[in-house]
Amino acid sequence: MQPFDSRPRTFGFAKRSRGGHRSGFRPTGAQQGATGSARGAPRGAPSQHHATRSRTSCPPPDQRGRFILVTGGTRSGKSRFAVELAKTWGRRIVYLATCNAADQEMQRRIARHRQQRPGHWQTIEHPEDPARVVAQLPGKVDGVVLDCLTMYVSELLVRGHSDAVIEQRVSRLCEAIRHVASPVILVTNEVGSGLVPEYPLGRRFRDLAGLANQLAANMADQVYFLVAGLPTLIKDRSSRNGGANETLATLTDSGRRR
Repeated sequence: MQPFDSRPRTFGFAKRSRGGHRSGFRPTGAQQGATGSARGAPRGAPSQHHATRSRTSCPPPDQRGRFILVTGGTRSGKSRFAVELAKTWGRRIVYLATCNAADQEMQRRIARHRQQRPGHWQTIEHPEDPARVVAQLPGKVDGVVLDCLTMYVSELLVRGHSDAVIEQRVSRLCEAIRHVASPVILVTNEVGSGLVPEYPLGRRFRDLAGLANQLAANMADQVYFLVAGLPTLIKDRSSRNGGANETLATLTDSGRRR
């Protein structure tokens, strides 16, 4: 049995070429061995690995939506995935961190996240109103990463806001994201798959986080779900079933029960 490889997982995203164009999905070494090299193919012909690409692969950059939601459980690789995806957009990335360094454990988590992202990115930490920050971003940015929606919901809950106000704030944030000219990644946590919280406040937070995720997913152009570091594209408005995804999201939103 082979030993477990604990090194950080890398994703097969394309890099920008010198001319500013992107080359599309780049397969890993294993995928190259399975499908062969496409260098000998005629210009304009699709490479073999595009035909056999699984749904866990990142779609070509020219098909990516502007509002990308990345969700998954704790330590599923969400933030690393978001950082690696944003790296393909260019150097001028704005990183909005909603986490408040309230204790030593959270300070260690924040420090770990800082190490994962490039040092030249512009970082805005713990903004009081992320929707306003997003709306006021300068036009000359290559992309935005907002990490994360769940901590923002938690912050609003701690401040004593009602459920209605929190839902309005989340909707306002998503609307601001949709009006940004550059692509935006919104990271969030899937908190509804574990144990039922013991206390009423925990159950309220779980429900609010789930509703916030529904709002964000309904408005997003693409949604990725991560499990064990593996991303799966579960919504894509540019794909053939994008309309079906939107219809299902609309039906779910109109008929959801609190």
